[in-house]
Amino acid sequence: MNGESEKVKNFLLKAVFLQSREKKVDKFKLGEGVMPASFKVFHDPVRNTETKPYWLIMVNVPLVEWLLLIQDFGFDTFPMLLCADGCCMIDRRMVACGITTRPKDPVVNIDEADINNELAEVEYVEDIYTFYKLSETERGLQDYMNSTSQPDLNAKMRAILIDWLIEVHRKFELMPESLYLTINIVDRYLSVRKVPRRELQLVGISALLIACKYEEIWPPEVTDLIAISDNAFPREQILTMEKAILGHLGWFLTVPTPYVFLVRYTKASVPFDTEMENMVFFLTELGLIHYSVVITTSPSKLAASAVYAARCTLKKTPAWTETLKHHTGYYEDELRDCAKTLVTFHDCASETKLKAVYRKYANPEKGAVALFPPARDLTAEVGGGE
Repeated sequence: MNGESEKVKNFLLKAVFLQSREKKVDKFKLGEGVMPASFKVFHDPVRNTETKPYWLIMVNVPLVEWLLLIQDFGFDTFPMLLCADGCCMIDRRMVACGITTRPKDPVVNIDEADINNELAEVEYVEDIYTFYKLSETERGLQDYMNSTSQPDLNAKMRAILIDWLIEVHRKFELMPESLYLTINIVDRYLSVRKVPRRELQLVGISALLIACKYEEIWPPEVTDLIAISDNAFPREQILTMEKAILGHLGWFLTVPTPYVFLVRYTKASVPFDTEMENMVFFLTELGLIHYSVVITTSPSKLAASAVYAARCTLKKTPAWTETLKHHTGYYEDELRDCAKTLVTFHDCASETKLKAVYRKYANPEKGAVALFPPARDLTAEVGGGE
């Protein structure tokens, strides 16, 4: 392997040429100081015939001409670079062993533009999201909407609460992180503590207070929350519930909500644009209102499904890219069912009684994405119990 790097450098500088298009060869011929390269051909486009694999040797042509020659000649496979001692040396533009084709949809480096941005944490971002994926699995929600865990509540009551919280969140002009953390706190608390119907709104407003203290620079005052809830609860009751929630959740607030995945996955949906971002968040928030979606879908899968559904809605092609598959860890087939459900919610958003999300994203400030026609090919029937 001595001098291998120099040989690779020499190869890339001097490049190679295709010695023969017609002649089949079974051994490598070395050019002076030039590392050999080879094709393993499975289909001969010139003769338009299937053939037994054979090697074609290339030497002494500029790299640009060689790449154009490969493209024009129409080979199904890429070259394998070989050192004189037979060891493989693979260049980025080529794949090993000459048995696979050029990826039609290469993985894009979505962090390249942020390499000098310390706040982007480019060095650690992949590890951070690996940790998020593990955390969501370990701390997944359990089905709590049943006669044993919550005998006084049902999914419809939860939907009304979340719809109201989305409206409150919008009126206070809070950060999106606060909304997603609020919903997470509500569901986690309801999964460990029985709550009477009359206290459900109290849980919601207290969860919002906690989330805002965690996420906002200037969280709303307790008096503001009392006013917006029409004086339904006194200050002492809200603070008591706040303490109870934090106690039962063990003060654990650093959790992977769908928001953290949405930020990453939307970035991976290249090219990134505001319309795409708004559509993704619109579909996600429609999903968060529905208990059946939240309880059966992990935050990362919900985020990935929203991106997939948004790309279908906005007619992005392909609907699911290698870059998205790489960063989300999900294949298109894994997301289709959830995406269909989200598109169905979009389809009937203007007709349902719970319109907070629809009003929010019908606003021109959000690109009026709620008014866009849904992705009809993904429309699916959704069961009851919402």
